[in-house]
Amino acid sequence: MASPIPVRTPAAAAAVDPIGADVAVAESAQPSRPLRRRWRRRLVILIGLVAAAYAGLWMVRWTRDFTPVATRRFLTGGPLVFAHRGAAALVAEHTLVGYRRALADGADVLELDVHLARDGAIVVSHDKDLERIYGVAKTIADSDLPALRAALAARQPAADPAALLPTLDEVMAAFPGARLNIELKADSAALADAVATAIERHGRGDEVLVASFHKGALERFRRASGGRVATSASLSEAARFYACYLLSVPCRPDYEALQVPPRLRASWPQFHLDSAEFVAFAHRHGLAVHYWTIDDPAEMARLLAAGADGIMTNDPARAAAACAAGSAGR
Repeated sequence: MASPIPVRTPAAAAAVDPIGADVAVAESAQPSRPLRRRWRRRLVILIGLVAAAYAGLWMVRWTRDFTPVATRRFLTGGPLVFAHRGAAALVAEHTLVGYRRALADGADVLELDVHLARDGAIVVSHDKDLERIYGVAKTIADSDLPALRAALAARQPAADPAALLPTLDEVMAAFPGARLNIELKADSAALADAVATAIERHGRGDEVLVASFHKGALERFRRASGGRVATSASLSEAARFYACYLLSVPCRPDYEALQVPPRLRASWPQFHLDSAEFVAFAHRHGLAVHYWTIDDPAEMARLLAAGADGIMTNDPARAAAACAAGSAGR
């Protein structure tokens, strides 16, 4: 009878040849060659899909019928000086006195923020309450306009509360013919509808641009106004447009202006919106580019040299001088 073939266990193999056993164990711990090949194939496929998607975007860029946004009368005659909250560097913000000063200092556009009071009045204010500016602990949305002004009068009896806290209707009546940049501060359909109605009531459609960080409020306003009033991009719309710029593909904007800071965020210096290339890309779409909030004359000059169509500032006199110098140099 033949003797059985001996079977060498790993332990026995290690005892006979420890070096060979280590090599065998290391090889068994590594993935098999077919598995490595499968991963390489998957990686190649993934890279190919990404390349194909990007190539498709480029094909869209060159083959799609592209029509720039039509120019609105509000945006002509630039570069424009936007008086941010009036002449806020010199006079109390969002007051009738501040708006008069801004126009006297050469502002082309009065920038104002609006909230909706409980009684439906469209109140001109940056904040949702009166605490920071006037020390009045009242929230606009929870108060009627008479109550807000009564509290303001009690705090500042020598001042006219209507001049300190005007409504949108009062600003439009006080400054006929002046261009207005109206920002919807709340993501509110009621506010969007009320602003659209007020603009129509005063016949100011060609003299107004409506802005908001909130896409929903802007979409509601565009529907309510029938698209007859210029708007700027919301925060998400501006981000999408910037992505189109990075990919060099065209966008289909539902707005006529980009109102943006020079940098997307201070902590993201690589994402900047103030290059001449970005402005030119926006201009190819028919869009105007306005920068906020710029008070330094050197920064104004730099942005204007890059092609900016407007400067939003707390000091309209400085911006008017910078725009005049920039226009003379073009």
